[in-house]
Amino acid sequence: MKKAVFILAASFLFAAKEAWAIQEHGGVEAYYVHQIAHVFFIVSMIVLITVLRRPFAARGTGWPHIRIAAFLFILWNVDAFLGHYFATYLEPKSDYITGSAITLKDANASMYYYLGLVENFFLASAFLFLALGLKSLWERMREEA
Repeated sequence: MKKAVFILAASFLFAAKEAWAIQEHGGVEAYYVHQIAHVFFIVSMIVLITVLRRPFAARGTGWPHIRIAAFLFILWNVDAFLGHYFATYLEPKSDYITGSAITLKDANASMYYYLGLVENFFLASAFLFLALGLKSLWERMREEA
């Protein structure tokens, strides 16, 4: 069964023709909703960090890794929020983005580009720490069972 699921998943992955790196948000309303979602995510991670400061989140149980992941998710959200903000100043985009290249002709274009680069570092690191924390919690739960 596991082999069939793997083959099915792999066939979907290798069947892809294009991978779009930039997601456009249609209209001003979608932009604001998306930005508000980043703010809600930031607030929820602040709440998670605050809750994980309590004594039940003892050292060595995985919670410290999850706390670091929450902090990295905050950094990613701030970075993405600012990246979206600077992207609004790249209109018309045809002057800045041609094909897969971006012309860094002003500060807004530079900020958009560099925030986009750093964004991937924060997000990948956050998921790594989240996985380490969950793995540690899972191992402890199995030991106690």
